[in-house]
Amino acid sequence: MALAVALAVMTMMVGAASAAVQEQIIIPLEGVGLPHPTDTTCLGEDLVHTAGRLSITIAYTENDNRVSGHAHFNPMGAKLVGVESGREFVGTGSTIERFNEPVDGDGATTFSVTNSFKIIGKGQTPSLRVQGVTHLTVNAAGETTADVDWTSVTCS
Repeated sequence: MALAVALAVMTMMVGAASAAVQEQIIIPLEGVGLPHPTDTTCLGEDLVHTAGRLSITIAYTENDNRVSGHAHFNPMGAKLVGVESGREFVGTGSTIERFNEPVDGDGATTFSVTNSFKIIGKGQTPSLRVQGVTHLTVNAAGETTADVDWTSVTCS
């Protein structure tokens, strides 16, 4: 979800040539949902209520030819509680996305995401750690020259 939000916000912000631009967005983390399938080992399968906020800071620079920048996501006061089990977790970590692409679509493009999140269980409740790196480079001819997608999910 964070990736989709960042891409939508960055798309809205790209416009006329500008110097460095920085935006900060705070999104409430309120709701009830199922854990992601990779999370069920630690979190169980019961519904999880979330609370807290997600801070998104986006900075970019655009000139006549290219737009480049980054987005930084981190939870603030993120809490998760199993609706049926009552198990409690605290969310912490960050995701950083970096991009560099041509304004007119003609030229090389790079996009990278580095992810490190922890959902820390209170007491005897297990904790979940998700780490990952995604990188894509496409040259001016439209050929993919680098494509990395690595994710590690551990439960402790």
